Amino acid sequence: MDFRGSAVHRSFEKSLERLRLDRVDIVYLHDPGADTPYLSEAIRALDRMREDGLIRAIGIGGSEVNALEQICDRTHIDVFVEAGVISLLEHAEAARISRIVRDCGVRVIAAGVFNSGILAASDPAASTYSYRRAPQAIVHRVIRIRRLCARYNVDPVAAAVQYPFRIRGVESVLVGAANPDEVAADVDASDAPIPSEFWREFEATE
Repeated sequence: MDFRGSAVHRSFEKSLERLRLDRVDIVYLHDPGADTPYLSEAIRALDRMREDGLIRAIGIGGSEVNALEQICDRTHIDVFVEAGVISLLEHAEAARISRIVRDCGVRVIAAGVFNSGILAASDPAASTYSYRRAPQAIVHRVIRIRRLCARYNVDPVAAAVQYPFRIRGVESVLVGAANPDEVAADVDASDAPIPSEFWREFEATE
């Protein structure tokens, strides 16, 4: 992906043409790393767009926490769409994101809360973790989380969907749905009651 300022401007102008708009709410840079070439140039271009009123907010979408930390040190990012790190299986990294958010005031949208499927799968051993076959250590952790859910009569999918809201700065959870039934199931999962005792035990053991 080309992060040079001129490329950012061209991409933005083409998007406006397709959308038939003269401004948008948020522009996201997709999956930059801490060492992505021209990243500072891309952010400066978006800063100018924000100052000119063409966009209201600058967003970053990705899964590299180091990149988020370094970007926040350089400029004000409004929104971070985090993919696969704020999840039941990534408790330590989620806490790190919480510290970054506290320091720089970024709002967070948590995506990939099922870690590409394993936290919602009926058979964790046959599922994927981060889009690859799940290692045995991860499968065993998922089984342990499922046993904890069973003791408290908690749906594991509900726990996965609701966990990100326990992290400072998370304002929304982004989940995929292939059909209306899955949309309804996601809504039910977000509303399902989960006792505080479950969260205390989970956070103490994981």
